[in-house]
Amino acid sequence: MAYNNATIVAKTPNAVYAVYDGSLLSYSPNDQSVQTYSIQDDLSPSAIRFLNYCPDTKSLLIVYDDSNIDIFLGRNNVYHLPYIKNNNNLSNKTVNSVEIRDGQAYLSTGIGVVVVDMRRREIKNDYKLGINIIATCEWDDFFYAATDDGLLRAPRSSNLSDKTKWSKVDGLDGININKMVLFKDHLVFYDSKKYYIWSFSREGVLKNLFEYEENGELKYETNDCRQLTVLNNQLVTVLWHVVYFFDDFDKKVGVVLDEYIKFICPGSSENNYWVAWGDRGIVEIEAKVPSSDWIGNPKVLTSNLKVNSPVRNFAFRLKMSGEKLLVTGGSRTSYRFDLRGTFMVYENGIWKSLDDYAIADKTGTHCRDLMDAVEDPRNPGRYYVSSWGEGIYVLNKDLELEILYSRNNSTLQSILPDDVYADNYVRVDGMVFDAKGNLYTVSALVDNGVNILSNTGHWSAHFYDHFSNVAPNQIIIARDGKKWVNFFRKGKTDPIGIFVLDDTKGANDDNRDIVYYSSQFVDQQGRNIGATTYSCITEDLSGTIWVGTDNGPITFSSAEQVDRGVCYRLVGIDQYGDGHYLLEGQRVTSIAVDGGNRKWIGTTGGGVFLVDHSKGFNVRNFNTSNSQILSDNVTSIAINGKTGEVFIGTDRGICSYRGDAIDGKPDYSEVHAFPNPVFPHRNSQVVITGLMQNSRIKITDLAGNLMRESVSNGGQYTWNCTNPRGEIVPSGIYLVFATLSDGSQGMVTKIMVIK
Repeated sequence: MAYNNATIVAKTPNAVYAVYDGSLLSYSPNDQSVQTYSIQDDLSPSAIRFLNYCPDTKSLLIVYDDSNIDIFLGRNNVYHLPYIKNNNNLSNKTVNSVEIRDGQAYLSTGIGVVVVDMRRREIKNDYKLGINIIATCEWDDFFYAATDDGLLRAPRSSNLSDKTKWSKVDGLDGININKMVLFKDHLVFYDSKKYYIWSFSREGVLKNLFEYEENGELKYETNDCRQLTVLNNQLVTVLWHVVYFFDDFDKKVGVVLDEYIKFICPGSSENNYWVAWGDRGIVEIEAKVPSSDWIGNPKVLTSNLKVNSPVRNFAFRLKMSGEKLLVTGGSRTSYRFDLRGTFMVYENGIWKSLDDYAIADKTGTHCRDLMDAVEDPRNPGRYYVSSWGEGIYVLNKDLELEILYSRNNSTLQSILPDDVYADNYVRVDGMVFDAKGNLYTVSALVDNGVNILSNTGHWSAHFYDHFSNVAPNQIIIARDGKKWVNFFRKGKTDPIGIFVLDDTKGANDDNRDIVYYSSQFVDQQGRNIGATTYSCITEDLSGTIWVGTDNGPITFSSAEQVDRGVCYRLVGIDQYGDGHYLLEGQRVTSIAVDGGNRKWIGTTGGGVFLVDHSKGFNVRNFNTSNSQILSDNVTSIAINGKTGEVFIGTDRGICSYRGDAIDGKPDYSEVHAFPNPVFPHRNSQVVITGLMQNSRIKITDLAGNLMRESVSNGGQYTWNCTNPRGEIVPSGIYLVFATLSDGSQGMVTKIMVIK
């Protein structure tokens, strides 16, 4: 998960808490330590929307994007209040704002106000008014609520759930209240329609807090009020890169920072403040009262609170290059999403990312929507990164730009060659190196969909039937050298489809290349598979090609099968003995193959499915209700074959799962077991690793009694220290026999069990 972009900050007596990219982080001023918190610490997997400190209970109230509520007292000391999230009677569960007063939290929601008792850690009241409440405030004997239809109020002593007790406040017609606080016996609110900040007196006098120029325009920019609050008896407004402090309505000081500010809270002393400063993280600044109305470049007291993490929670495509994880964070339909250029490399526990602004400065055009990445096999540390608009970036080991291949220095084409913005329409997606070091790339919505950068540095464009003006996604090279491409959506002419290119006989002569293609497929029973997209493609360890669709996965055993329009669908047997298509109806987004030839299948809305078809069909599902996966919307999956670690990209970021399958070894010279000795009362799992692919395993005691017999997951097998009856085995020495299925190679190792 990313911890880079700070959006909220809250100070407690012992630590400063902040929200970075939707996740919780804390900083201790005493020892300068930084800690992160996640679902593993009992927090919700959803992104954090609001973070508020309650001084009466010394606890934090956390409200998430899915409207879940947590009361946080410390790591693994969290109270869950899923009242709004799980309440199916609420037509609009959106939480618009949170205010904490006198040990109670007031949540303004899409249909009313929910009150949380922070002391009792429970829902105290739910005022269902049936209207969208934007903000609330208490003023004397009245409770005020800002709504889409104006400002309402009701006596605090009345039944606030009774709509008849509420009345509209006069004098505020045409004002859209977006934020509201009480200051100096006035209501103060931000008008998101006129971009004014108003004060409203008891007498109903409305006054704009910012002066006008002679031409009637506002003297200060107030069209993006990010925060309106009262701190240290001052009214505080956060506007773009300026924070204004009002001692009174006619006396204010502006603190100017050179980049946009997201949030502010009190610091270590009266004149100090913590600022959530976007990509700069959280910083503490000193804002002493000056002789003028402005403070430029305030003194920074604490800064550089960074975490080794992804730069953003963008995880469009994950790939392994050896033991490096490559991550691109773009997205697209036929149009671009204009997501900030995100390419990250994770190696030996360290994250590196490119600087998209630096690259934009160097190229003279923005760096956005990065789609795919490959590492040069002849020059490790050089990366090729494709984009849905600017072509292909070549980066060095420090992820700095070497060259941008676009329409002017390669055979890549723009879909709008005569447009003034033609350079921003060079749409490239999948890339792959062949065994000779030639880079194959696929481009969208142009005549020449395949472009190749040779190992000598020369570009060539290739035109093929069914690959002109289409929308390709990924390209892979199968073990027989054929290139497989999936089309994820309809192009200008041809529809979606699967395209296979055999150029192994042509020696760069397109006329001798063989093309296999079909747009629609029937399965082994002659039924149309009903797919409207082909979203991913991969080859498993047996040479079978797996393709993800919006109606489950399909497979192919040969390119000729594609040309015939025939595929195979997985069929399982349910508990009643009836057959069914596995994962039918699931929108598959990614398929990765582990060392045991099992398929890790990512979906939209369904989480991850682990399919093991070595012995019939065994399917496990990992989702947010039964695992610590960040989201059920999975974007991509990659597996480290050496360690078995499964990296799962979601719309909430990247998480990993320590899988039990690794790539098989070429021989048995590296076999070992860990932990060894094993103490079952502490950890009953012992791993035998370094095995050859799919070894046959037998575990016996010294007398030859069989404890377990099975097949390894690729190059690894896990034993739970039990006998055939499921009982923990006695203390002693146990022998592990591993052989290939044909008996040609084998080995023996020992495990000591101590009870």
